[in-house]
Amino acid sequence: MIFPTVSGTALSGQLHTLPFSLRGEFNIVVLAFEVVHQLLVQTWMSALEDLQDLYPRLAFYEVPTLWPYSEEQRLIIDMGMRQAVANPLLEDHVIPLYVDKGLFRQLLDLPTENTIYLLLIDREGEVFWRTTGELTQEKLESLIRTLDRVFDADNERL
Repeated sequence: MIFPTVSGTALSGQLHTLPFSLRGEFNIVVLAFEVVHQLLVQTWMSALEDLQDLYPRLAFYEVPTLWPYSEEQRLIIDMGMRQAVANPLLEDHVIPLYVDKGLFRQLLDLPTENTIYLLLIDREGEVFWRTTGELTQEKLESLIRTLDRVFDADNERL
């Protein structure tokens, strides 16, 4: 499966064309569809920061996925998100997408908007791993096994 090409502006103001402009050779994208999903996202944040330290070529992004509101509405929504981000350094890691959510979910085979999705992708958008919902030890161990595998395979190509 390939992550679709979409554009968004990080809360820091940096324009992104996902997946190509993401910083990591491999990137964990956390997709959230509702404001209440922030509670689920927060269960992952500490672990993702730790993984980014362990794997220097890894980056993670929180990607709130919203309908294509007007420019004025987007400015208000983005301002609210900026105020909710506790650490201004994390503004580079939050990229709101204003897209047709139904089509976006269909392209990624995401059956519902009732939870969050985490995807491990490379810069070309290939999806190597995915999960849903809150962090569990089993999900974290699965992600670490996948990271070890993709980084080992990547090193063999060098």
